[in-house]
Amino acid sequence: MLHFIAGKLFALGHWALFLALGHSSWWLGALFGLGHGMFAGTALVNILLPLVHPRTGTPLTSAPDVALLEPPASSCSTTAWPPRWSPPPQTSPTAPS
Repeated sequence: MLHFIAGKLFALGHWALFLALGHSSWWLGALFGLGHGMFAGTALVNILLPLVHPRTGTPLTSAPDVALLEPPASSCSTTAWPPRWSPPPQTSPTAPS
């Protein structure tokens, strides 16, 4: 229910911005969506979430007596390109006996 209400508030905010600008288009909506995504993926997850959820770890926390959840990561840091993998070890060819 919280996400539904938050979505309605964002929609009202977008409507107010379109109304204030006196212009609406798909690219302007995409620009608002990009700003929304940048806010949600950075400030919301890394700053506001640990304030609301006190057991969320941060990069500065150590392992205290009470277990913490892992710190949030941005979408870009959870997938690496190129993939991080180690190639198989090279074996030297042996002469047939």
